[in-house]
Amino acid sequence: MSRQLIRALFLTHVDPAHFESRGSGIQQRFELLLDGLARVTEHIDFVIMVAGADSASSAAREAAAAAFLSDRAQRPVSVRLVPLAREEAERGPWQRYVLAARSLDTLPGYRAYVGNAQLEAVASVLRQHRYDGLMVQRLCCAAIVLRLQQRLALPPVLFDLDDIEHVAYRRLVAQPPHWRSKPLAYLQLPALMRGERRALRLARASFVCAENDRRKLERLYRARNLEVIPNAVVPPLAPLPPAHAPTLLFVGIYGHAPNRAAAEFFLDHVWPRIRARVPTARVVFAGARPEAVTHYAAPPQGVSFTGFVADLQPLYAAARVVVCPLLSGGGTRVKIIEAAAYARPVVATRIGAEGLVFTDGEEILIRDAAAAFAAACITLLEDHAACTRMGLAARARVDAHYRRDSVAAHLASCILARLRIPPEHVGTA
Repeated sequence: MSRQLIRALFLTHVDPAHFESRGSGIQQRFELLLDGLARVTEHIDFVIMVAGADSASSAAREAAAAAFLSDRAQRPVSVRLVPLAREEAERGPWQRYVLAARSLDTLPGYRAYVGNAQLEAVASVLRQHRYDGLMVQRLCCAAIVLRLQQRLALPPVLFDLDDIEHVAYRRLVAQPPHWRSKPLAYLQLPALMRGERRALRLARASFVCAENDRRKLERLYRARNLEVIPNAVVPPLAPLPPAHAPTLLFVGIYGHAPNRAAAEFFLDHVWPRIRARVPTARVVFAGARPEAVTHYAAPPQGVSFTGFVADLQPLYAAARVVVCPLLSGGGTRVKIIEAAAYARPVVATRIGAEGLVFTDGEEILIRDAAAAFAAACITLLEDHAACTRMGLAARARVDAHYRRDSVAAHLASCILARLRIPPEHVGTA
């Protein structure tokens, strides 16, 4: 595709410094957005909101990030790291849940983005050039542009809402543990929803991961200009045959609360049933922050934690089945798409498989109750032919819907169509 935009600004909280030490769906989403934007833009400037940046280290970090991103984008880039504001710890439930719920700007996790220093830093970048488009990743960064629209004229905004934040938050609050003041946490939902509505209305186009998210936002907010840009992967050249050993695999970052809760649900309620039926079964939990899981210090028999793994292919090759027992969260699970790309059958909860176009019983098994989840895993562990059949069907679905190059090309077309900027009218550096 010929490039038609001269310069774009990408506002994100994804720090490239962590790419080699952490793997996450958010990072993969960032790479997809970058791929699509790079196909239609000559130069990309990045503003990256980061924790722990200071004047002594930021210049070196910016240079390293620019080199990394320029290599990924295959074009000139510039990088500005903006430190997040320090958030004071709330002193009690009233401050944490009630006072903090006044607006998106006052919510924990969001107010660090909209301090005066943060707003001025982003504004200074916006004033340097005439940008043809502003890509904004996630609601935390959208909070910045919602404030800045009152100060200066913004370029056309492209907003990526890979998770519907209020849905993910509501599900998280509903999960154990519960305490007396926890119901007050629901008071934060209106502020989240108002922020989502305002960001969607501000954007020239908004990108979501799945058709069900698009329908939900249209129903809740009467949102328009929505485009479905599914999460995507770069699949291996050929699918892997299923392993003969009865090994299951869970991939995730366990510092992320939904992943931690999923691991503990599986170990507490599903794993004992599997081991009772298949005594030689093993389960491997791969990913960063395994110490966040309660069972990490004393794993049950047959359970192992690898920590971060740079190359997951050997783990997929050694696994018969991949599990995704999520009980909360939003968006769509890249881990399921990735497993399917390796031709691994997946057993997932309904929330785990939400938004994906895999068919239950053909390309995935979807089970919510612990007993049913365990039974599905046991069926696949005991039936090599079923694993092969379901894995190949899942891989075919990835090839049809979730290949990175195809999705990025579609995203690039959407960017040009939504910005509606003819080549002779694009901005100048």
